[in-house]
Amino acid sequence: LHLCLVCITPLLTGSIHALRKGWDEVKKYDLQETLKSVTVLGSLLHKLRGKEDRYMENAAFKLGQLLAAADVVHLGYCEGVRGGQVPPSLLGNQIFNTALNNPEKAFGMLALRWAPYAAWVKEAGHNMAKKTPGEKLSQKEWNIRKALRNAREAGKLTAELTGCFKECKADDAFRAELLLGYMAGIPAAEKESDEE
Repeated sequence: LHLCLVCITPLLTGSIHALRKGWDEVKKYDLQETLKSVTVLGSLLHKLRGKEDRYMENAAFKLGQLLAAADVVHLGYCEGVRGGQVPPSLLGNQIFNTALNNPEKAFGMLALRWAPYAAWVKEAGHNMAKKTPGEKLSQKEWNIRKALRNAREAGKLTAELTGCFKECKADDAFRAELLLGYMAGIPAAEKESDEE
């Protein structure tokens, strides 16, 4: 598992980060190798932890999802505030390496940097609520809508994770779960009602 993590973490984090930025960015990566790597990683984790472990409910996986949500929110923020100018690295990706070794510090870093995004989410949510239901969305509006949904889910994950990292050991199994959570991100929503 350790050797696998050392070899594939840059490929997996790079490809998923590029995918969040758009299809043009992801062309730089071999997605077939990415898929194979995820399969190997999942198999090794399953072998190490056994059938009974539900790692998707563990703090490491949820922290990975939170970092993925931060990427999506940051991308929406760039669309809404920076005119589509996206930096080379999104927020969750910037914190990911810290999370591999010190999850509590990474959680704290994310909390410190979240304020401008939270303020933007409130404003953008109010503006998106004015859109007519059924109106076709541009790519920019779609990215903003995804960001708003991911921000809501990030709030739920944050509440679940608060205080979870005091006793957490950042071993290879933790890192594998973190990586898989980062790749999985927030699951697609069921069909949302007009109110949502």
